[in-house]
Parts: sequence; structure tokens; C-alpha cells
Amino acid sequence: MRRLFPTPIRKWMRRHEKGQSLILLAIAFMALIAFVGITADVAILFARYSQLSRAVDSAAIAAANQMREDREYPHVRLAATQFIEFYGLDPEEVDVQYCETLPVDMQTPGDDELCTEDQRKLVRVTARITVDTIFGGLPFWPDRIELEASSVSETAALDVILILDVSESMLRYTTVEDWAGVGQGAIYRPPTINEILTRIGNNTSRTQLMQTGYGGNGPDRALLHLPQNQVNAKLSYKGDGVNEAGTEQYFDVVVDLDYFSAQMGERQTQPRDECRVRFFPGSYLSGIDSFLGYYDDTTATYAGLSDLYQKAGLTYTTNRFEGFVPTYNFYGCCNDPNGDWNFDDLICQPFLQAREATDQFLDRIDFMRGDRVAFVTFDRSAFLLNPYGIPVVGGVPRADLRQSAMIDNLDDAKAVVQNLVGVRSEPNFYVYEPNTYTEGAVNARTAGWVPNVYAAGLDENGESIVFNPEYNSTYTPGAASNSEAYNYPVRGNCPFMNAVLPGSLSLFGESLLRITNPLGSEWNNYVDSSLSSGGKYIVETDPRKANLAMSYEYWSSCRGTNIGAALRVANNALVDPDTIRTEGVWIMVLLSDGGAGASDAVRRNGDKVKNSDPYLDVNGDATLFGKEGDYGFFGVCPYGTPSRTAELMHPGDDEPEATFPHCSDESWYSRHRCDFRPLRVAQGEDSAMQDSEYVTYGTVGGPSSPEDELQWNLDRNNLYDIDIGQPTQCDVGYYDVDDYARDWADVIGLQQIVGSGQEAQLPTIFTIGFGLEYPEREAANGRLLNIDSQSDSVEICSRNPADCLGEMLLRYIADVGDNNYLDNDYYQDLMFNDVGDYAGSLDLNYNNEGTAGDPRGYGERGPCQTEFGYSFTDYDTNNDGLSPSEKAVQREMLPPQVSCGNYYFAPDGNELRFVFDDIASRMYTRLAR
Repeated sequence: MRRLFPTPIRKWMRRHEKGQSLILLAIAFMALIAFVGITADVAILFARYSQLSRAVDSAAIAAANQMREDREYPHVRLAATQFIEFYGLDPEEVDVQYCETLPVDMQTPGDDELCTEDQRKLVRVTARITVDTIFGGLPFWPDRIELEASSVSETAALDVILILDVSESMLRYTTVEDWAGVGQGAIYRPPTINEILTRIGNNTSRTQLMQTGYGGNGPDRALLHLPQNQVNAKLSYKGDGVNEAGTEQYFDVVVDLDYFSAQMGERQTQPRDECRVRFFPGSYLSGIDSFLGYYDDTTATYAGLSDLYQKAGLTYTTNRFEGFVPTYNFYGCCNDPNGDWNFDDLICQPFLQAREATDQFLDRIDFMRGDRVAFVTFDRSAFLLNPYGIPVVGGVPRADLRQSAMIDNLDDAKAVVQNLVGVRSEPNFYVYEPNTYTEGAVNARTAGWVPNVYAAGLDENGESIVFNPEYNSTYTPGAASNSEAYNYPVRGNCPFMNAVLPGSLSLFGESLLRITNPLGSEWNNYVDSSLSSGGKYIVETDPRKANLAMSYEYWSSCRGTNIGAALRVANNALVDPDTIRTEGVWIMVLLSDGGAGASDAVRRNGDKVKNSDPYLDVNGDATLFGKEGDYGFFGVCPYGTPSRTAELMHPGDDEPEATFPHCSDESWYSRHRCDFRPLRVAQGEDSAMQDSEYVTYGTVGGPSSPEDELQWNLDRNNLYDIDIGQPTQCDVGYYDVDDYARDWADVIGLQQIVGSGQEAQLPTIFTIGFGLEYPEREAANGRLLNIDSQSDSVEICSRNPADCLGEMLLRYIADVGDNNYLDNDYYQDLMFNDVGDYAGSLDLNYNNEGTAGDPRGYGERGPCQTEFGYSFTDYDTNNDGLSPSEKAVQREMLPPQVSCGNYYFAPDGNELRFVFDDIASRMYTRLAR
């Protein structure tokens, strides 16, 4: 091509080719710079956007937390802005929205993602920042770029079950001072037996005073032959100017109305009649000093009435009344001082502190945006409080339309706490009536405790046995069919207490000699076959004494604190098919002041066990009482074997009064197994809990529909937990109430059991040990034990089995409930490694953290265990099985009275408020988008 042009032209072209290269090179260089700059700007923008996105996510969660605290909108927006600034950003604008902040025309569900039919608690945070670009001077590249990020967070709707221990121990610190605080502080000194005998004449014996002849044919002064309200009518309250008749029929009660008046500056009055002094033959078994009287400021301890009497100037002559006791600390009185059968004036201590903290906790429940709460109370059994009555539609009660016990508003929740929750507020002691209301009425909250009656336990169908000591004046006290004949409205009464009293204090003769325990032929040497009645008598010089010590009916019917039942009822409330909500978070909060003391009734090979009747007249001449029942009607209470007796069969340990525990061993680390049916139900055997009396739909007189079948049978006690009819599957002689509670915790909370390897929705469980005192702190050698010392903790536990069993059980339940895995190494071994008393069948390496040298894979130790420096904590250092010392290291726990994980220790009401606050702050918030 070059030859086509003359030489001059070719030279000129060569010179300009060099110029073009420079121009092209310059253009390329500029493009490269622009590309690098844009790449850098884009990278910076991505980094800044990522930073903004993380900040907005955190801000959304913070905003949702503020919503849970029910803060005003400015506080919610401020929290979101502060979290974004915490990430080093200076936002141009922060926009926080939730459904209520949108324009009204956008608040219809479906118009915006924040407004849903189910009132989900959604909050959207949008933030904008401006980023300066590096090469903003380029004509095609902006100087500044605006970035925007948005995140939707959700404060998960909570279903919270508050599980409250309402056992009688929850009134143990009720004092006469508490009554003085409500203007009713009278101090009573009931008459002693000797004083009564002196008053009515020296020719009257103690036996004549209590019972002269059977069937009421003695003099009217024979107290056991009179209805309780007639006996109380014989009391003369000397010192108040009222009812001072002075005839021989009246027994003097010395009254001091001025002691507290002088301290409080206002006149004190007397409580209602039934909350003064009551007739109680069982006081023969109870020293007066067990009825705590007042709080002594000088010693900072609760003192007995004897000291208070002396301070008030009342003569104190004996420590046993053997007939009459004060009733200021009876649950029916301190729950309801004014007698309107509404517990809003409750003064029982320390339960009042627990109830006030619970009431305060309700303010942290976000009812406005979907949270719900339910209440389970437990003592001998457990009860789900449903305050809503049955609507009447067209004149017909419609139980199927009854509102759920899952309460969705603050007013009703607080009304339940204030009006229905008290000591022993469950159907073994009060009678619950659903009542009715007209459909469409403003207040559906009509269910509650029936006025003017108490309950004397439950019958075989789970119905309350009614007794009415105040208003029933027509019954024959010697007739065992009358529950008033053997139940007394005082602290410490037990259904079978009258049966264990000496003959002079009981109408029922040798009423408890025919006992249920022991079971099996191996106990035959302990049966006195020479007795013609043929009952299972214990061979003993004093049969009554032996049976007082060993009677299954007496001890197991007196027990309370049924923690296993409490967990069962709480779980049923969450999984009720009519009200279950799977999109939220399930929370259980269990508060107790001690260990498990009771369990539910058992079955034997699917059959209901028979109840005993110690007051039944066997042969019609009133010389022998008692019909033997079956072991298990009142739950489990271990007896062991003749060569290795368990707690029930330890005569003398608990005389003349019961000491806790009596239906469990005193070792917190023991674990025994039984044929626990819910375990199999959770794994797919839907009929496992049906007993032989279960009635299916289609049976004449049975459930009205397939949907009603389960509830119909549940109402009739045709479902159950434990079957003791399989000896190879049940350590019936040793399986106790503590084992029962742990079994229920496992079934409810362990992912491996409930989910059967599949993910399942399970509750988060918090537990609170309230007022666990460990009062015995002196070692065997007299040394004062330090409760804060790890080395002293074992001996402190052995000295205080009630508190220790309670705290360790609550720690166990919290361990199961914090992450739905069992982290405690010792219990992993018992359950998953077939080590110890409990044999499981699940995968040993359930944490999947085992190694070739240690296939167990314990994982991290539980939060309530002491820490060790091992990677996998191989306790069997010699590979020869765990020795006692190695087992001791394996189960090493934190000292008593230490909060850990989801377990809290609360010594009093003030600390309990902080505990509830901390639990509320740990309610879960999740990022929805």
C-alpha cells in the first residue's frame, strides 16, 4: 500500500501513526483508570451495602425488642437508629414501620406485609445512606450514590405457660402478723385437753371427751360425735366480750386483740369464725411449734406461737393441744381472709410474694401483638385454670364453644392471678365450676371455685370429693361416707390422718391396720396370718405404730408438689389441637419451693387400680375398719424389697410427723425406670395411653364424635402415664416421684425422644427454685458448712434432702429445656449409655461429637455442672467401668443456691422479680426477612 503514495506522503503518514498511538494509548489508559475507579467504587459500595444490611438487620431486631417492651414509637425508632450508628454509619434517614404506624387504609391484612390476619408482630426498618464515589468527577459517574436497605423482624408470638407450685409449704411463713396487716390481728390461745377436762368436770376422761360410744350415743360433749360447726360453737372467746356464755359446754379460747394494736396504732379485730380456732384431733400428731406464729425481728427468724403467747401475756402450758388449733395459716383462710371465695385479699406467705412477682411479669407479655399465657397450678395433682365459662346458645350450654385457657389479654390474665391462684388452688382442695354465661355477654370469665365448699381429694373419675365443714350440720360424724367426718379445715390435715390416730382420738377404731403395702410374696414374713381379718398386717408389737410408719395410703395421699403432673398439664395446654400455634415460640416457666412429692395414679396392665377405704366398716359392728386398695392409686411411693427397703418402709424415720421426702429416695442423682407410656406415644403409638376402660366413638353412651373422643376419655380419667404391670420394664419398688418428674421433662423437652430423630417444636423451659433455704448447715463433726463451697456441697445436700432434691430436679428440667438436649454428662450416661440405674435404648453418641477413643461424645458439660479441662471428659480413666470416685467427679454440680443456664435461684420475692425480668428479657426475637 505504501508504494501507492509518493515518498513525502509516506513520511508524513509515518509521523502521524506515532501520534495516533499516543492518542489511543492515552484513551486506553484513561479507560483503565475509569474501570479501576468504578471497580473500586463498586467494591466500596458493596462493602458499604453489606455493612448497611447487617446494621439494618440488627436495628430491626432491636426495634422488635423495643416493641416487646411496649415502648412508644419514638423509643422504637431511636433504638433502630442507634444500632445503625453503632455500625459506624451515619444514615440520612431511618424509617421504622409496623402495622399500626401505616396509614389506616393500608392496615387491612394483605395490603402490606406488616399487617397479617394472625397479628404477627412484624417491624420493618429501612435506612438510607449516601456514599461518596472515588471517581465522581467523571462525566458518566455520579459524585454520590444513595444506598437503601430494608429488613423485617418479628418478635415471635409467645405461648407462655406459668406453672406455679401451690402446695401447702407455700404458706409456711404465714403469721398472725400478716392478719394484723389487714386489721384482723387477734392472738388465740386454744384450750388444752387438760383445761377442757377440768372445765367440764374431773369425772370426764379424755376418751369420754373425744368419743363415748359409737354412733353418737355419748354426751354432747363427746367432740368426735358432733359435726364440726357444732364443736366450734362450743368455743368461748374470752377477751373480746363476745360469746362468753360461761356454761360447761363452752371451752375457753383466750384472745388478745391489743398486742398488734399497740404496734400498729389501730384497733385489731377478729377474723371470721372459721379462721380463728378449729377442732382438729390430728393435732395429737403435730406439735404447736410446727404452726409458725410470727416473725421475730430480734432474731430475724420465724418463731413458734408459744413465744408469741408469752409476749402477748397469754399463758402457755403445753406444746400439744390435742383437739384445737389456730387456723390463721389454713389455706382457706390466708387465701381468702374476708370469706368471699375470691383470692384478691390473699396473705399466705411466701406465696403472696410469688404471686405479686407473677402479676408483674404479666406486664412483660405482649398481648397486643399476639402473645398468650396460661396458668397451671400444682399440688397433689395439676390443674389448667380456664376462667371462661360455657356459653349458653339458644338456651343450650355449648361446652364446645368454650374459650381457650390460653388467655390473650392482660385484664383476664391478671384477674386469674388475683382471683383464682392461691395456695392449694387445684381440685384436690377446691371445687372448680365452669359455670355458664349468655353468648355475646361482655364478660365470659365466669368459671371459678365453688363458694362455701372445699374438696377432700379426687375420686376414681378425677372429680372433687366435696366436704362442707361450715354448712353441713346434719351428717353423722361416724359415717365414713361423709367426708366431713375425717377432714378438717386446718393446716396439715390429710385424708387418712384420722385413721392413724389412737383409738381415743378416732371414731374408726383400727382403721388403718389393713394396708396396701407391701406387694408380693417376698413380704409374707411380714404379714401376721393369725389375725382373722386376713388383711396385710405388719408384724409389730404396736400394729398401729407400724402402719402409721409404713402405710402407703396414709403417706402417699398426704403428698403434694406433683411436678410431673404439672409438666404434663402444661404440655397438654401447648399441644391442644384446638388452640395449638406452631408459628410462635413456646415457653414454660416452672416455679417451685422444693422437690417432687407426688405423682399421678398408675395402671396395672392397663387396668385402673382400686382405691382403698380405711374408714369402711368391714363387719358391721364397728370393731374393724378398712378395705384394702391397690398400690398406685395415689401414685408411686417406693417400698423396695425386704432386704433393701425403700423410703416408704422405714419405720420410725418420720414419726410422729412426716418429713419430706417420703415417696422418693433422698439421692438426687438416682434414676429408676418404669413403663412410661408417653414416651411411646410420642414415637407413634397413639393408643399407648389408653387404659382398659377407654371408650371409642360409636360406643353407646360414649363420645359424641371422633373429635370429642380424646377429651371425653380424658375427663373420665381413662388415660394414664405409668403401667406397673411389667416387672421387667418397671422398677416398681424403687421408681419414685422424682423419677416421674424427670420422665415427663424428658418427654416434653428432649429432641431425641419427642422428635424421634425428626425436628419437632418443643418448649423452652425456665425453672425457678423459690426460697430453697438449706437450713441444716452443721456437719457431723460439728463444723459449720459453707454453702458457697464446692467441697461442702455434697454434705449440705445430704443434710437438706428436701431443698437439694428440689434444686437438682429444677436444674435437670432447665437443662432439658434450654436447648432441648441433655447436656449433663452424668444423666447422658444414665439415659444413653446404659450406665447406672436407668437403661435407655437411644443412640449413645447423640451429640455426634464422639471420637475413636471416646464414642460417648458427651459434648460440653451442662451449665449447672462444674467445668473441667478435658476435651471429651472421659471419666473412666482406667477403662474398667466407672468407680465410685469417677462417678462422683462425673456428676459434680455447682454449689447450692446458684443460678445456672435456664435455672434461677430466688431466695425471696424481691429477687424473684429480677428473675422474672431476666426471663422476660430472654424471650426470643427472630429475623423474618
